[in-house]
Amino acid sequence: MKRVVSFEIVMQRLRNALNLESNKQLAAALGLKANAFYNRKSSGSLPFENVLELADKHQMCVDWIFFGLGNPFREPGAASVKPVASVDQALMGEVGLELARAFQGYESQDEAGRRKLERVGLHSSLAAMIYNKTAFIENAKLRSKAVRTEALSMASVVELSDRIKSAPRSPGRPEAGATTRSLKKASRIRARKA
Repeated sequence: MKRVVSFEIVMQRLRNALNLESNKQLAAALGLKANAFYNRKSSGSLPFENVLELADKHQMCVDWIFFGLGNPFREPGAASVKPVASVDQALMGEVGLELARAFQGYESQDEAGRRKLERVGLHSSLAAMIYNKTAFIENAKLRSKAVRTEALSMASVVELSDRIKSAPRSPGRPEAGATTRSLKKASRIRARKA
């Protein structure tokens, strides 16, 4: 039987367990601004790190929050989420960059080569960020879903950033909401490809 982890179900469980009456209260409990919460809701992207921090703070069972298994709250004295070593994002970026240089056999002097090396460093830094957000999730399926969600989100942001950098500069302001729509569209396209 496949278990589906949906934004709505997880948020409803949290609201019920914590006796919260509104999404606004839940957003505050998760440490999210209301607009960030509603953006996550509309995209169906769970804020895993925030949910896990809230669960730890209130001694809640992660299996119950995500899958409805067991009890909402841990037994007194039960172990919290195991801490893991944090990965230094800057160091991971540097490692990725040096690996790319080593595999190329030389340090590239042309512009295209430098951009490619910078991209490898960026990917390594993003990998470290995703690791830091997901390494403590014990359930392998849930961790895989969290990794995929974070990777798609970051790829969409990088893609949008690249588009903005390469777009011709025009006087005046861009159309209101254009960035948000572009980000959502890029995210949907990537989700379909996954």
